[in-house]
Amino acid sequence: MLTYYCPRCWQIVDEKDKTCPHCGFSLEEFSNQEYHQKLLDALHHTIPERRLIAAQIIGNLKIQQAVPLLKEILANETEDYYFLRAILIALAKIDHAERMAIIENATHHPSSLVRSFAQQILQKIKNNEPIETWDKFSG
Repeated sequence: MLTYYCPRCWQIVDEKDKTCPHCGFSLEEFSNQEYHQKLLDALHHTIPERRLIAAQIIGNLKIQQAVPLLKEILANETEDYYFLRAILIALAKIDHAERMAIIENATHHPSSLVRSFAQQILQKIKNNEPIETWDKFSG
């Protein structure tokens, strides 16, 4: 038996539902949704690996609309270091007026690992290091 999830709130739904009984999202309209919006919604997925993949794709595609949500996640998430690391790399790849301030703010994050990684990211940006190597450095 398959389990179906709402792509907005990730609660279990019946396969015949036309709208999510939990959040009211139109399940019929999901297929018409733009790809970048699906990626933004996936940042709230219940499976951590899906969130991480969404953050990586957002960075690789340089989706500017994601910046406010990435900022919000960095400000509120304290548990999943690998997700926050992917968020920081994504922000570094997106040419946005707020990215440096957001990354600088992450140097004060409650997690020492996130703080350290944000400092590394800032240094790499200042040194104009190639973005494609950022996914490979430790943190």
